[in-house]
Amino acid sequence: MEGLTLIFQSDVILVLGNHDLRTVEHAAMLWRQGMAPWILFSGKEGANTRGKWKKSEAEIFKDRAISLGVNKNKILLEPKATNTGENVSFSYNILKQRNLLPKKKDTFGADAIHGKKSLCHIHETMARLQRNS
Repeated sequence: MEGLTLIFQSDVILVLGNHDLRTVEHAAMLWRQGMAPWILFSGKEGANTRGKWKKSEAEIFKDRAISLGVNKNKILLEPKATNTGENVSFSYNILKQRNLLPKKKDTFGADAIHGKKSLCHIHETMARLQRNS
């Protein structure tokens, strides 16, 4: 995917919902390469997907990932978030409940849709949530 920053191996691939299914294709490729054992798709709908699909962004992304060879048992869903802050907070709670909070150094990637500003927001929010738990 054009504009993507490659990531180092991690505990989970966090994919923020959006209108571009190429995001899922890239996440599936990273998963198949063994970059992380889990993929967490986060998102209900946003400005660019409101009314576009009958399912949440997370569910659409899950279905596409399975069609690309990702094991359905290695996919986590967060289908309620409507913005980046909710994506991170709600995803953090899912990871914490499943005892899957990343143990390795925080590693994230940015796509052309979310960009580097989102990376900073994700990193700061995850660090804050971990300090407060």
